Amino acid sequence: MTRARITMAAVGAGLLVGLSVLAPTIASAKQATPPGMITRADVPAVLGTPKPGKDNYTITGMYPVDMGLCTTATSQPELTVGGAAGWQITILLTGKGYRELNQRMSTFGGDGAASSTFDQLETLARQCNVVVRTPINADGNLSDGYYTDTTTTGMSGDNVWISTNSRATSKDPKVNGSVTTTYTVYSLQDNAIMQTWVYFNGTRTTTPAQRAAVNSLAS
Repeated sequence: MTRARITMAAVGAGLLVGLSVLAPTIASAKQATPPGMITRADVPAVLGTPKPGKDNYTITGMYPVDMGLCTTATSQPELTVGGAAGWQITILLTGKGYRELNQRMSTFGGDGAASSTFDQLETLARQCNVVVRTPINADGNLSDGYYTDTTTTGMSGDNVWISTNSRATSKDPKVNGSVTTTYTVYSLQDNAIMQTWVYFNGTRTTTPAQRAAVNSLAS
C-alpha cells in the first residue's frame, strides 16, 4: 500500500506518531457513506474504538491513482497496478500509538476492466514475499536511515492480502527502532476493486484476530 511513513517525537508523551499519506484528493466529501463502504458502526473492537468527532471519520473523493502493492527489492520502485476514480473512507482509532482504518473503492468503466485489473493485481502480489530496505529520506540514500520492510502476501478466499511490518534504522534516536505495520486486503466487487487496510504506528505487527477482522470487513 502506497504511503509515506512520517515518524516524529510526540510532545510530552514521547510517543511516535505516524501519518499515512495517500493519493491526491478531489474533494473532502461531507456526505453520507457511499453504499457498500464501512462506517464507524462496522469497526470491530479488536481493531480499536473509532475516535469521536467529524474530523476522525472522513469521506474523500479520489482521482485515479495507481494502487501500490509492495517494494520487491532495495532501491527499486514500488510495484503498482493501475487504479480508477472512487471514494476513500478513513477512520481514526483509539489504541496504542497512531491507528487508522481505511477503505478505498476504485470504480472502473467498461466491461471486465475491474476483473482484468484484479487478475493483474493477484499475479503481481505473488512477488510480495520479501524483506527489503527502503530509505527514510526522499533522496534515496540508505546511509541517512532506512526502513526494513518485511512483506508477506496470500489469499483469503478470493481476496488478496498483503502485510508489511517496518522497523526504522536511523542515527536519530527519536526515530531509530520505531515500528509500523500495515495490513491490506484487495477484493473484487462487480466493477470495483475495494482496498481495506489498517495502519498502526507504534505496533510491530497485526494479530491474527486483527487480520481476520480486516478480512471480514473486505468481504
